[in-house]
Amino acid sequence: MTADIMTFTLLKDEEIISNQTCNKEQDAQNCTLVRFSLNEMTHRSSGIYRCEGRSIFPPPSIKVQSDLRIRIHVGHHKNCTGINHKKCDNPFLWIWILVVVLLSIYSISVTIIAFRFWVKLRKTDSSDYMNTKPRAQRDRRKKKGVQNPIPRHF
Repeated sequence: MTADIMTFTLLKDEEIISNQTCNKEQDAQNCTLVRFSLNEMTHRSSGIYRCEGRSIFPPPSIKVQSDLRIRIHVGHHKNCTGINHKKCDNPFLWIWILVVVLLSIYSISVTIIAFRFWVKLRKTDSSDYMNTKPRAQRDRRKKKGVQNPIPRHF
């Protein structure tokens, strides 16, 4: 169907949703192609869609209904973009945030406690590496000669 001026109508369950008028002189596609875009569909958008065209000029007005019918079913899903973001909070997100916060608090507190123990141990004298063997006297001499062992019977 071709005409100089045409009107295309998108219907959902026989209710008019959108109209689009095409002028053959101004349109680069010469009214051979019309697009309807369905955005932000919700469960209320489910239904049977069809398109119908009507030639306005030159007379007579001729109405052409499309044989193609499209059934659209929108399931229940959450749209978590833009304004509705607060309604789409994921409960697992809060669990992850809680776990990260608790682990952060635990790690910071353990680090502070370990640092305090390290400072306290550093201030006290530690004898771990000191030589605990007494020094030999300078005037001590070795016994020379025969040494008699002590009898074992006492």
